[in-house]
Amino acid sequence: MGLALLLAFMRDARDAGKSITVQSLPEDMRQIARVSGVTELLGIH
Repeated sequence: MGLALLLAFMRDARDAGKSITVQSLPEDMRQIARVSGVTELLGIH
């Protein structure tokens, strides 16, 4: 699953009054999230 798709799922869940928790994210996606500045949106460090 791509990072953009994950962010879209999270947005759709938020719009529906739900939430999604990311429990395990592959390291390459973590690196992309860091470079893209979206780690806070994903709730990762």
